[in-house]
Amino acid sequence: MAKDLRSWIEEIKRVAPKELVTMEILVDPKWEVTAVVELLEGNDPSPAILFENLLDLKGRRSPIRLLTSIHASRVRLGLTYGIAPDVVRRDPAAPTVEMARRAERRIPPVCIPAAEAPCKERVYRKGEMDLLCFPAVTQHELDVGPYFTTLIVAADPDTGVHNLSWHRLMVKGPDRGGIFIVPRHLWDFYRRAEARGEELPVAYILGHHPAFLEGASW
Repeated sequence: MAKDLRSWIEEIKRVAPKELVTMEILVDPKWEVTAVVELLEGNDPSPAILFENLLDLKGRRSPIRLLTSIHASRVRLGLTYGIAPDVVRRDPAAPTVEMARRAERRIPPVCIPAAEAPCKERVYRKGEMDLLCFPAVTQHELDVGPYFTTLIVAADPDTGVHNLSWHRLMVKGPDRGGIFIVPRHLWDFYRRAEARGEELPVAYILGHHPAFLEGASW
């Protein structure tokens, strides 16, 4: 069975229920989400937090859930790679060793038709997208707006080789966002595309399996 974020959440609930807290009260993503995270992160274990009831950026109830602090414990990191909690408690380095092992044994991706891809179940065309329906988080008092915090995927404009990198994306409107690009891979891709007068297509990934997030950090 293919693994996704939903299956990861269900596995945590089944194998290590103390590692996850579910918040069902209504929470505002402006400051309140991070206030809850700060309140609970001192617990043992420091839990992942699944917010089930959130406001969107228009002040309405959002249909979208929010999960934070995914890998704030070694046990959850281990479960991401299929390592049982008791193994990680005996050997906290086990998840890192497994990550290194997998990095050395890369396998080709399995390509499927777009019609079969879960991420294509809902496709929004130009003029249909509304980022304001998401519970994007304003984390700190001096943040200038709400942000997503996850991955961008982009392809080298010359070779087609893909790169993953972490970027906070500031929501600036219903169909507009912005990121800060440091002089690394994505910056290089963008500058070469810009020099040709071309756009650089990117994908911003929300809600993927946590192993995908770790892959971008390796």
